[in-house]
Amino acid sequence: MLDAGFICDNADKVKENCKNRGADTAAVDRVAAFETKRKELEKKRGETAAKKNAISAGFKSATPEQREDLKRQSNAIDAEVGAIDDELKSIKGDLLANLLLIPNMTHPDAPVGGEVANKVVARFGEPKKFAFKAKDHVDLCEALDLADFEAGTKVAGQKFYFLKNEAALLEVALVQYAMQHCVRAGYTPIITPDLARVEVLEGIGFMPRDNVETRQVYTVADTDLCLIATAEITLGGMHRDRIFDESE
Repeated sequence: MLDAGFICDNADKVKENCKNRGADTAAVDRVAAFETKRKELEKKRGETAAKKNAISAGFKSATPEQREDLKRQSNAIDAEVGAIDDELKSIKGDLLANLLLIPNMTHPDAPVGGEVANKVVARFGEPKKFAFKAKDHVDLCEALDLADFEAGTKVAGQKFYFLKNEAALLEVALVQYAMQHCVRAGYTPIITPDLARVEVLEGIGFMPRDNVETRQVYTVADTDLCLIATAEITLGGMHRDRIFDESE
């Protein structure tokens, strides 16, 4: 999620990025408005709280009658601070809701557009040519009894499948191969939880709110947990509130 200050200072660039990525450019203006209001309220709250400090400082030397007046003033200020806090909470909520609509800045070299705008960065090898008509993966899996597509459809719906026999063993072997390769390179193997709190997903940049149009992951009913989909969410949460030294 982009910082509100960055968005305000670079509104035109952020809007252009939103346009290129198909996001709501109007959210940039709303962020600027809410951030301005938030700063105003933060300042007002500080000034109002300072008044109470001044009243408290004079309480010890005041007469009983003066103390009653000071107490009334203090209660009035408490009520005013409470009202400001309520408004601040609402403004911060609106600010966050709009910040979540604004995508991160894309790399300047990334092409703008859909799939047709993609560029080939590098090629390695050439597609193999066979002397016979190659079977697709469905035909191969069915012929070699490597997958059960009918059972997958029956259990989970279209496009799902059960891996069987050598295909199941191959998947386990590929996972093990990849993990061992990373371990030899000095990485630490980690298996993370499959759930994470909403605040962790928002911190990573996902949209966990249950809105059909913008939802990227699924929430678990009656909890503040979501299914993670991919492990960068939980790995990011694992190191939240931590600043790494470059050597790490």
